[in-house]
Amino acid sequence: MSEVLIKTDFLGKDYVTGEVTVNALKEVNLSVEKGKFVVIIGPSGCGKTTLLNLIGGIDRPSEGSITVGAKVITNMSEKELTGFRKEDIGFIFQFYNLIPALNALENVELSARLKFPKDAYERSLEMLKRVGLEEKINKYPSQLSGGEQQRVAIARALAKEPKVVLADEPTGNLDSKTGKAIINLMLDICRNQKTTFLIVTHDVSISELADQIVHLQDGQVIKTSAIF
Repeated sequence: MSEVLIKTDFLGKDYVTGEVTVNALKEVNLSVEKGKFVVIIGPSGCGKTTLLNLIGGIDRPSEGSITVGAKVITNMSEKELTGFRKEDIGFIFQFYNLIPALNALENVELSARLKFPKDAYERSLEMLKRVGLEEKINKYPSQLSGGEQQRVAIARALAKEPKVVLADEPTGNLDSKTGKAIINLMLDICRNQKTTFLIVTHDVSISELADQIVHLQDGQVIKTSAIF
């Protein structure tokens, strides 16, 4: 049996605005095995991004627990959560979030230095080669296409060798052809490096490549499909 890397138990998240309470997530029980390509789908506002933020330690749940590897992150202090994000989690966003004043190599190196300060340069260069950008390392984000910027973002997420990569609509700002290339690149990295990917998307076609599909609706997991 494969190792379970991520586990949530009765996970819930409420947002309170004045006298109004919104139940963003309710009793979410989820298990994700190491090295799997997992797609989270559902309508807008169903809690997909909230779930990623909780697993990534960006936000705290209102109830329930989250375990990543041997770490119960719901019991962590803010300092411990910062260390957890630095060591174990890579983030990929829809709008890339690259630093405009840094070139491609420097953007990746900034992440690599968090965990590998001594060989951050070499590691960053290698990651950019893996995503096919060895000839664009000195280009700034404004000099790169959307697909190239997203490849830099993938290299940045992977440069510190995270246990889990959390991707929130990674193809949402790309045309269909470029988006397909980005997903295939992520899938290739997942298969070859045994990195676990959790991908939030509205693109149902991406689910055809998944090892596991998590269906969210109104803050609840209504179905989990394992693909064999």
